[in-house]
Amino acid sequence: MDVERRERRWAARDARTGAVVAYHVRIDSEDGAKRIWWEDTEGNRQLPEGIKVADLALYNIQNVQGAEEILIVEGEKCADALIGEGIPAVGTICGASTCPSDDALRAVVQFDRIVLWSDNDIAGRRQMSDIARRLHALGATNLRIVNWADAPEKGDCADAVDQNVDIRQLI
Repeated sequence: MDVERRERRWAARDARTGAVVAYHVRIDSEDGAKRIWWEDTEGNRQLPEGIKVADLALYNIQNVQGAEEILIVEGEKCADALIGEGIPAVGTICGASTCPSDDALRAVVQFDRIVLWSDNDIAGRRQMSDIARRLHALGATNLRIVNWADAPEKGDCADAVDQNVDIRQLI
């Protein structure tokens, strides 16, 4: 029996210039399996030489300028879930084991309120804690953390949207 797959591709931008330098590709299967990889702009399965994932801009940062509040979540899929609900969100694209660079994080310090929503696992909480420390060091003063007490293990904001959780109440 064939398993249905859904492929998504997100442009990855340089945090300093905003230029697209690569693509983050994800395939989710109906059986719950997922595959994720990087492609350069020519379609080769690799990041271009000299590019570090920590130096990539937060996903969707170019579309949220002017908002008073910004949500930072783990990954493009989660950011897209919140964007679909009309909530200004950006996603880390470096994976939970890495903190975005200061160049990537400087773009969110300007917001009046920064809300961090980690995946419900150790790596996600550690990453958001690291991001909060870096943002504070860069001058951010109004940082909040979402506490979804009923989140399943590894649950994220996309799961909350799928489960019809009152996202705005959590925020």
